[in-house]
Amino acid sequence: MIAKLRRSFRDVIDAEIFKQFMIKKLFKHVWIFLYLVFIFNIQADVKLPKGIGPFASSSSHMVERQGSVEVSLSATAKNGINVFEFSIFDMPKNGVLLTADGKVIKNDLIRYLGDSITLRYVPKNDTAISDEFTYRARIRGGKYSSPSKISIQIMEPAAKFSTADILNFGRVGMYKTVIKELELKNESNNIIKISTNKLIKFSYLNKIQEIELLPNRSFTIPIKFNSEDSVGIIREKLILSSGAIQKEVNLSALVTEPFQLSSKNIVLKKLEGRSYRSSQIAVSNNLDEEITININEREQGVLNFQKLIRLSAGATKSLDISLENSHPNEYESELFINNGQYTRSLKVTARALPSYVIINGNKKFISANSRMGESLMFDIPITNSGGLPVDVSINLVEGFKLNETDSETVNIKPGDIKIIKLSYSAKDIGLKNCSIGFNWENKEFYIKFKLDIKDAIKRPKASNSKKLPKNQLNLKDSYPKSLLLDVETERNVSTELSTVKDIKVIKTGKQQVEVSWDKKPEELNFVVETRVHRLNKEQGLIQFHWIELDNDYLTISQNGSEVKALIKGLSPSGRYTIRVISKNKNNEFSAPSEPFQFSTKESFKLNGRVILNLIGLTAGVFLVSFYLLRFIKARGL
Repeated sequence: MIAKLRRSFRDVIDAEIFKQFMIKKLFKHVWIFLYLVFIFNIQADVKLPKGIGPFASSSSHMVERQGSVEVSLSATAKNGINVFEFSIFDMPKNGVLLTADGKVIKNDLIRYLGDSITLRYVPKNDTAISDEFTYRARIRGGKYSSPSKISIQIMEPAAKFSTADILNFGRVGMYKTVIKELELKNESNNIIKISTNKLIKFSYLNKIQEIELLPNRSFTIPIKFNSEDSVGIIREKLILSSGAIQKEVNLSALVTEPFQLSSKNIVLKKLEGRSYRSSQIAVSNNLDEEITININEREQGVLNFQKLIRLSAGATKSLDISLENSHPNEYESELFINNGQYTRSLKVTARALPSYVIINGNKKFISANSRMGESLMFDIPITNSGGLPVDVSINLVEGFKLNETDSETVNIKPGDIKIIKLSYSAKDIGLKNCSIGFNWENKEFYIKFKLDIKDAIKRPKASNSKKLPKNQLNLKDSYPKSLLLDVETERNVSTELSTVKDIKVIKTGKQQVEVSWDKKPEELNFVVETRVHRLNKEQGLIQFHWIELDNDYLTISQNGSEVKALIKGLSPSGRYTIRVISKNKNNEFSAPSEPFQFSTKESFKLNGRVILNLIGLTAGVFLVSFYLLRFIKARGL
């Protein structure tokens, strides 16, 4: 039993060994068969008997480095068929093959049918002095010819020049002209001639067709670019040719708006702490160079702004635009902002200012004298310097009454001035203090009156009165029956400006006086006024006028916080009243200072009376001396 098992096991092993032996033997025969088939095909494809298959032509060529050369692949066949299919057998190692349309040949097969094909060979930019490649031809569907060699000799170029690959004009503003220079250099030892192509988007500053460049010399070509009204990137190729050498320069420019505004329209608003409406707009320079921007208003020309701005490359600046209170109503205008031919418009609007009521020039005190039985007349000016109409209510007290045509509620339109006529009839003798109130919206203003009423003048009866000479003034007819308020210049008064206080006399002369006062840190100018009184014969009133002193009578100097004013052209022994008003750069004025009085020094005048007194005094001294001498001689003293 055991012997049988051993035989069976040995038989199985022998069968497996035999199986592996047969498989190896079979594979060996297969490999031999495939090898023979491969060798047969190659032999049949390459080594053709004479008279069978096409014949590919060999050729030699010469090319300059940095240049190119055309290479023709051609074949012939004895059967008269001249339509072939070409393929590259060995590619060139030191250059590149291109098709007629400029495509690089990357594989061996050239799918082209004909009796010949023209390729272009471009050597690499290295030190190789020769190159070669082989090709084959066959009738379509037939056998290939034997490989034929194309030999190429690479020579150093007789003409060799260098230039930049890119000429970038950078950011160019619309409607601008920019000129850049392209530099050429002859790197050979020979005189070379360089021709240029025609440009369309760019242009040559000077007409250039051909450039003759000496050995090892440089030459610059000025190239001009004119931008138009379109934005974007502009590109064009400048081609330079010298013999077989050809170079391309990429010209490019980015056309853009020269500047940019942060908004197309703005609204002027009155901000806290300011008495005028204003706003800002940002202006940005989009170019790589400094630009100048001009700004003009459409018609009115009442806006305040900087009319000329210079912006460095890529800079941004805020433009302040303001509207003075001399135009308090709703306002609309347009600014034209331009750089050269490029212009942008900016719409500017401003809302109307709220009503701004000024009563009696903001003076709160009025003093007057009168007598019983006489009426005092007062003219109270009410001004609306704002942009909206307003109703002002008048609160009268006992003794005061309005003109018959006036109402206790007055409507004042923007920019209007109304004179309220008040009259006062005294009923009692003595000093009377009273106030009249004015109310509008949520504001109020009071004028305090200080009235000194005296007893009436007792006049003689008509029967006993003497007739006055014609040249004597009749006080009854000429004395004014009432007093008018001070007559003042209309001004744009700002409550934010400080009032001048503590006016001091520094030096007093016969015809001039020097005074001083302190000022706040802000930049201010000053106005000095003097008060004069005049008789208004038409109304029978005495009017007090405040008159501004000009440069002929006033010299103001500022030293730190001290301001000095030299008032000239005065009369000796005179008494004068002045007041000072602050003024800022926006032509706004403060409330007037308290009136300040001073007197000039007395002056000796040699008039007829003085001369007569001197003569009399001299004669008296002479007589006394004469009689005194006679008395002494008579006594024998």
